[in-house]
Parts: sequence; structure tokens; C-alpha cells
Amino acid sequence: MEDQASHPTKTRTTVALSEECIVLFNVFSGHQPQWSEDQLARFKIWIANLGVFENGHASIDYRLRDHPDVLNLITQQLDVLKINLEKRTCSSQY
Repeated sequence: MEDQASHPTKTRTTVALSEECIVLFNVFSGHQPQWSEDQLARFKIWIANLGVFENGHASIDYRLRDHPDVLNLITQQLDVLKINLEKRTCSSQY
């Protein structure tokens, strides 16, 4: 049996992780506005193409419900992005 500690993104939705990344991009925009705006625009295009914020059957979480390995890869990518944005935000505050 797998424990959740080894898979921190397993219970996280792509919506929640994407929202956290958007917040972090906005926090970081005070330090490097051009970089942050460019990356946020690219991120929003990527999540829109995935259908992260779509409702019902159009959402990525629903469409990949039968493919947890693929959904887990996407949530892992979002989690890694979130962690890196947190590190970058913290390091730029000094």
C-alpha cells in the first residue's frame, strides 16, 4: 500500500495547484514584472489547453479519471512549478 507522503500531489486537483501557481506568479510580479507576466501568460495558455478550469466532463481531472498515471504526472509538474516559484519568490525577497 502506498502512503500519501510519497505522493503529495495525489489528493491535489489540477485546479488547486494551478490557482496556487497563479498566486505565486502574481506575488513574484513585484520583483520581476516582465518575466512574471510573460511566464504567467504562457502558464495560462498551457492550463487552458489542458482544460484545467473547465467544468464537468471537459475538465482535465474528469477526462483523465481513468488514467491516474497521466493525471499524476500533470499534478507533479504543477507541484514542481509551485515549489520552484515559492523558492524563487523567497530568494528574491532578500
